[in-house]
Amino acid sequence: MRFHILFIFLFIIAIRANPESEGSETIKDELSPELAEEEAHEPRFFAAVIDAGSTGTRLHLFEFKHSVQGATEPFELLREVFKEVKPGLSSFADNPAGAASSVDILLSHAKTVIPERLVPHTPIILQATAGLRLLSKEEADDILIRVKKTVEASGLLLGDDAVGILSGRDEGIFAWFTLNFLTGRLSFIEEDAEDRTAVALDLGGGSTQITFNLQGSYEEDRSHQVSIFGRDFELYSHSYLGNGLIAARLSIASLLSEDESTLLKTHCLPPGIIIEDWKYAGKVFEVSPSEKASFEKCLEQVRHFVENVTEVRKIESLNTLPIFAFSYFYDRGVQVGMIRTEPKTRGGWIQVKQFRLAAEEWCKIKPDELGLEHWKPWLCMDLTYIYSLLSDGYGLSDEKNIHLTKKMREMEVSWALGAGFHLLNSYHKEHFENFNNKNSTSIFKEVVSYISTKATNVLVFLNLIS
Repeated sequence: MRFHILFIFLFIIAIRANPESEGSETIKDELSPELAEEEAHEPRFFAAVIDAGSTGTRLHLFEFKHSVQGATEPFELLREVFKEVKPGLSSFADNPAGAASSVDILLSHAKTVIPERLVPHTPIILQATAGLRLLSKEEADDILIRVKKTVEASGLLLGDDAVGILSGRDEGIFAWFTLNFLTGRLSFIEEDAEDRTAVALDLGGGSTQITFNLQGSYEEDRSHQVSIFGRDFELYSHSYLGNGLIAARLSIASLLSEDESTLLKTHCLPPGIIIEDWKYAGKVFEVSPSEKASFEKCLEQVRHFVENVTEVRKIESLNTLPIFAFSYFYDRGVQVGMIRTEPKTRGGWIQVKQFRLAAEEWCKIKPDELGLEHWKPWLCMDLTYIYSLLSDGYGLSDEKNIHLTKKMREMEVSWALGAGFHLLNSYHKEHFENFNNKNSTSIFKEVVSYISTKATNVLVFLNLIS
């Protein structure tokens, strides 16, 4: 029995980047070959996802339980254990061993939660996002090689391709699934019912993702077929590398400076505020305000970046759809008081123009009003950029309501939960193909019978072909 994934395929969406791609066939009645008596009596199983982002590395450890008799559903997602270390792996471009050590902290924490007997049966993946995408291939590979050796030494169950770089498209689709699952929008819907799925906007440090259901329209280069509960969705999903909040800072602050200079001037720092030792992308920068620094000049500078330097597309239909925004969208909204922080991390609805109003105030802040928080000197630029990205980039109106969110049902809204389901199903699929059905136990036959009667409720998440 290598891992405990007995019922997870009942819970997961079928994503096909191409309907004719290999690996898109439907799993029906089969279960993992490791279904033995020991597993039948073990109520819990785990899956570990490590999100190696540009500003931090985050452990998402998901705990499930399963039951056959007397259950209305065959399993339950119990909780998520979350832990983060900083800085992100990309900060260790010159020190791959340091990157591995930071990951080892997360692995050690996971093993304090997972019962010792389940450690070798718990699958794990570590996927890096925009931070490593922005490094050279050699730098990224050096980090990943060291990190993989550390994960292998942990005793957790590691597949051949479990450590690597997640594509921006996969990141967006996984996050869309997580959001719509946690908000209950992936339940059964009649074919003629109005679509209830929401737009997922994710703003990381190095990239930003947008994913939503196209509802009949088509974008050839950014559309991806998704089948959920027998319904086919055409998802628009795109990741803009370099449009994450931290990467955008460098691009915006460099607009008035000479190429390769580490002395940057910008309209987007309040007068009198100088950032002397900003570390990013392996360099140390000094950033100071220009003589014309103001909100108006900052917005002009940021708009130029969004509209002329990046490739962000306006999407008219977004103004008619429910939108949930997370990661740095949420963080900055909370930090300037747009939404309540109690109940903790619930989030709330705001209007797009609130980012502009907040930016206007923070672009007038005085040096002695800043306090010690490292992010406060950047708020003028960050808030202005977020407003411009939403307004000038995606085309949202100032009055458009969006929901800033961090957690739902005590789970982080991120790509990790969707990737965790994908991870479990991938292991399931790999191993059941070699299973000899005549060796199945009575509990196996009972479960197969149960699944057969619940066939219309099966939600299968297949391999996402990149």
